Amino acid sequence: MIVLLLVSLTLKILLIIIFWHHRLAHPFEGILQYICNEFLNVHFNKNYVCESCHLAKQHRFPFAQSDHVVKYILELIHIDI
Repeated sequence: MIVLLLVSLTLKILLIIIFWHHRLAHPFEGILQYICNEFLNVHFNKNYVCESCHLAKQHRFPFAQSDHVVKYILELIHIDI
């Protein structure tokens, strides 16, 4: 029962962190940690990774795998538009 209570409490804290991360327009870890510690009185979980933030930091998606084999120079060109 104590383990179930701890899991429930941990889940609630994680949901609070996720809620405020989205609500505050995805601030970086330092801002979110400060808010959690100073105003929400919850321990900030550094293991939380926001998928939207991770994708937003990418410059581009990788090219899809291709099995096309060229026979002549410049027959196939990859560009990023």
